[in-house]
Amino acid sequence: MEKEGAQYTYIDRQKQIKKWIIMGVILLILFVATIWIIFGPLWTLWGEEEGDLEDVTQEQQQEAFDFCGGVENDIHRLDSDGNGLACESLP
Repeated sequence: MEKEGAQYTYIDRQKQIKKWIIMGVILLILFVATIWIIFGPLWTLWGEEEGDLEDVTQEQQQEAFDFCGGVENDIHRLDSDGNGLACESLP
């Protein structure tokens, strides 16, 4: 009889472990989904897709360059020759 009791305990423990694993996976999925919902919109603001950069004009780059401080603070390296004009090769 003791073996049967020990066997049931082992089976019950295995069921508990499976429940904890399933709960852990569900919590991980919820965590990732929450992070995606919170930070997903910010990622689209931080970086553009490569194809989207083709539509940027020199005037838009100049506005960004001036907004960031111009020649004295060219943090995005938009003015390679230091003459105050950003991205001169763009239309």
